[in-house]
Amino acid sequence: MSSTKVFVSGNFNVIHPGHIRLLTFASSLGGELIVALNPDGAKDAYVPEFDRIAGVKALSIVDYCYVMTSPLLQELERIKPQIIVKGSEHINDTNEEREFVEKFGGEIIFSSGESWEGYSGYSEVKNLERHHLAHDHDYLKRHEITPSKLRSIIDNFKNLKVLVLGDIIVDEYVDVEPLGMSREDISIVTTPIASRRYLGGAGVVALQARALGAEIGFYSMTGVDELKDFCCDALDRSAIKHSIFEDSSRPTTYKLRYQAQNKTLFRLSKIRQHPIDPLTLNKIINQIKEELLRYDLLIFSDFSYGFITPEMIRVVTDLCQQHGILVVADSQSSSQNGRIGKFINTDLITPTEFEARQALDNYSDGLVTIASQMIERFCNKNLLVTLGREGVLIQRPKDIGSPFITDQIQALNKSPVNISGAGDVLLTCSALALASGASVWEAAYIGSIGAGLKISRNGNDPVPFSEIHEELFIR
Repeated sequence: MSSTKVFVSGNFNVIHPGHIRLLTFASSLGGELIVALNPDGAKDAYVPEFDRIAGVKALSIVDYCYVMTSPLLQELERIKPQIIVKGSEHINDTNEEREFVEKFGGEIIFSSGESWEGYSGYSEVKNLERHHLAHDHDYLKRHEITPSKLRSIIDNFKNLKVLVLGDIIVDEYVDVEPLGMSREDISIVTTPIASRRYLGGAGVVALQARALGAEIGFYSMTGVDELKDFCCDALDRSAIKHSIFEDSSRPTTYKLRYQAQNKTLFRLSKIRQHPIDPLTLNKIINQIKEELLRYDLLIFSDFSYGFITPEMIRVVTDLCQQHGILVVADSQSSSQNGRIGKFINTDLITPTEFEARQALDNYSDGLVTIASQMIERFCNKNLLVTLGREGVLIQRPKDIGSPFITDQIQALNKSPVNISGAGDVLLTCSALALASGASVWEAAYIGSIGAGLKISRNGNDPVPFSEIHEELFIR
């Protein structure tokens, strides 16, 4: 082992992906990684030091972990590390470690670890039979969450009235059988064996909320084509009250996927993304105003295809705040250019890590710093950052009262079949839980259960209430 000592200090209340990235980076710099924890009573150290040190010691990349008994500079003079690592967000702070470096040598390196882009998605998928999830019992214990409390929350879903606004999409999956390679133009030749159409986009959110027992109202826009009839028929079958506005200048948003053995070979999208015309927008907003007061919860499900406009967000959000109606929002940026930052003063937003960084134009700071900046800049009460195989990070403002402001739920499904649609289910389940009186910690866990069940299957059907209820008999 190299004699180089690498030093990292902090509270480390709950080990989350940001910590792991930072410590993995620090470990790669030298032979011995030393992590020094602030003692109980230090600023923002709200988890007992016994639990904090156990969490850090559980990481194999850490060679030595202890609780500091002296001021930081004295600890540095005693250990004399060659490298001190701090998160990128501290680079412009007044860092007292510089005094040590100037006196004894060494260097301070500011980094938030390996590129965050390397941590999204799943590397492998496989088909599974119906199975139970791997529950995060440590998280449940930290927040004193019991299965009976979670069951009482979801049992209230049937009493909710939910309004969903967003872009409707028709998803079609075509299963193909590979035949071989064409000798003429060097292309893969397949033959179709089956096809399935699903309601997608904001339609999935409406269907999922309905599958959980809530009464649903739904607003969206389609083209003047046969796909509109498909959308309306799907909504009618689920007893969803809908107001679908037609726009002759755009087709109904349509996404076609060719798949072989559950692997997507090719995608085709028929999309127009221009905003709706002012006259139609005013008509939609006036109709929403007439109906809004009968709802308990409003969900913006934005896919950035033009239906949800800044004017709609402003007017509807202001009305909801005046009348005590919860507002949650998601704005997706997968193959399109979403902007989650246009949703301000909401009760909950659920971006991916990429969407949060994109909103802040910040691709270097640590994960918790990103989450804190999202809360501060856009004045949202709660934030869930989805992290793919790393689960979900929960962030709330500092002035709520509880010492917990950040926590993480581990991914509950370790062997996903298809990750498509997980974010929509997380959004819907978490939103309904908040509207039922749950804390953000309880809501995030119910959302994680829904997302975990969603990715255990192919297709775009909603997760049934019965499956979520069954999972709440937590093992």
